[in-house]
Amino acid sequence: MRDFWPELRAASHRSTRRTVYPFVLGSDVAGEVAEVGAGVTRFAVGDRVVGHAVGSDKARNCAAEGAFQSHVVLLAHMTAPPPDDLAFEAAAVLPLAASTAACGLFQRDLRRVFPGAGAARGGAAPRALARDRVLRRTIA
Repeated sequence: MRDFWPELRAASHRSTRRTVYPFVLGSDVAGEVAEVGAGVTRFAVGDRVVGHAVGSDKARNCAAEGAFQSHVVLLAHMTAPPPDDLAFEAAAVLPLAASTAACGLFQRDLRRVFPGAGAARGGAAPRALARDRVLRRTIA
């Protein structure tokens, strides 16, 4: 049986070496604007917002930008107003859903790792496309 612990320890060491403490985890945020930074015109104090906090991003690594705290600093371009009838608890899942979808659609390194994403193996996407083609033929 292969011992994976040395590889896991090495991977863990590599991932934490970039981390600068204090470090605050979390990326999904929903709430009200408490303060607006200089140059921000899209939002005002009291606005409802949903955002993707980037505190754990390798390039930024800023504790104030981590989501798991009472007040978070968000980048204006990573923030949007949620629908008025959507509760904060439900709106908080939107940033991760949107960024996951964007990664699958636009990140080239993911397409290299998963070429054809199930096309050769009959995954869900090819089946859905085939079903759509059949439905269009029967309707037209």
